Amino acid sequence: MQVINAGTNDDGTEHKHYYAPGEHVVLTPNNVSGPIILADGTEVDVTDRVVVVESAEQGEAVAAAIEAINNPTEES
Repeated sequence: MQVINAGTNDDGTEHKHYYAPGEHVVLTPNNVSGPIILADGTEVDVTDRVVVVESAEQGEAVAAAIEAINNPTEES
């Protein structure tokens, strides 16, 4: 299993995104509950802080959605 992306959120919780053949799992921070809505409108479920995605690209989309939840940008 390989970590494809990892980081620390502003609140100190860590997020790591793993990829394994046939299994795509994203571990979400404690403050994120599902479903998560991706930029393309796809909804993904969160079960016990775990999201199973269909591809590394969707994993990255989940990562981006989590980042947006944790670090919202202010509209001017």
